[in-house]
Amino acid sequence: MIQYKKTNWTNEEISFLKDNYKKYTYQELSEILNRSRNAIQHKISRLGFSKSQYSNQKKKLNDSFFHNINSEEKAYWLGFISADGTINNYHSGQYGFKLSLKASDDSFLKMFLKSISGKFDIVYKQIKLNNKIYKICEVSFCSKEFVTDLLQYISYNKTQNISMPHINQKFVRDYIRGFIDGDGCFYINKKNSKKKSFEMIAYNEKILLDIQQEFSNNNIVSKIYTLKNENKKLGVYANKSLIRLHHYLYDDATIFMERKYEKSLNILKLAA
Repeated sequence: MIQYKKTNWTNEEISFLKDNYKKYTYQELSEILNRSRNAIQHKISRLGFSKSQYSNQKKKLNDSFFHNINSEEKAYWLGFISADGTINNYHSGQYGFKLSLKASDDSFLKMFLKSISGKFDIVYKQIKLNNKIYKICEVSFCSKEFVTDLLQYISYNKTQNISMPHINQKFVRDYIRGFIDGDGCFYINKKNSKKKSFEMIAYNEKILLDIQQEFSNNNIVSKIYTLKNENKKLGVYANKSLIRLHHYLYDDATIFMERKYEKSLNILKLAA
């Protein structure tokens, strides 16, 4: 159990909170200041401020972007958000959305903003997790229509309840490519290039079984394992299946994460 500070707040801590309470989430402030979420909420309130988990200033975007999943672009981003996004419609009655990536992936986040016609800037910040500082980039906003449409396909608790959404079959591979860009990993052993694979880990086996079935329909052999922490792992290891996986994901595709495409392409060259 984490042992948070219970001492009086220092002037430095109060000054930091005043300057940064809108910039960081409660969880991030808790990590930085080593104080409990409740303590931070109470102090913010005592200082006369109010805070949302999400940016509540109305921002310009295409709120109806996910109303109908009828294109490669929409299916791809639905998959990516299913793996890596955060949605919420119960925190203080807000319909919040947030997408955070490591700072070096900011060009990818700009692609997302372009897709949803977002007319606002990416936020750059540092977060402290497990005593390490990470630089991230993030977009967040509140939109009842945007979030309600997303909830047709994914739930609040994506970790435990996620499964393949009911969308047009011709867009399923685009959804899977987005999901893989959010949660999948192409791997080549640095010491032995013969050892290469694609792997993806999830808490809920259902989404992995759905993806495995789609892979099987396209002659891509995969296996699902149970890890020591009870998480599930889907893996593709055979050369022929890795080649088929690359073509399944990327042939004629127009939207993908460049660095994962490059890794898959390197595997394709080694496996051929």
